[in-house]
Amino acid sequence: MTPEFDKFIQEILTEAKRCQGPSLRQLSDKAGYRFMACRENPYSPGYKRIYWGHKDGSFDYTKCLRNPRPGTGAYEECKDIRRAQIRRQKRLRRKNKK
Repeated sequence: MTPEFDKFIQEILTEAKRCQGPSLRQLSDKAGYRFMACRENPYSPGYKRIYWGHKDGSFDYTKCLRNPRPGTGAYEECKDIRRAQIRRQKRLRRKNKK
């Protein structure tokens, strides 16, 4: 085995250790994304690391209208957008009651 191959295998194994259960939203360790989380993989056993929140702001809300698949970054991004909309509506209702 070559040292490069050994290093590559070691990186894969350490990445697999980091995601052994579901986690909450965290700051991303990958360049170009704001958030990451470990979520259950709906298509195979185990967990997978999901990245979302592009730093360049390239995500478009119309992608949420196409119902993205669970376990993808677009799904998490749409969940965040929906939560923000609900919070905004609640805030406006409270403000209008006063």
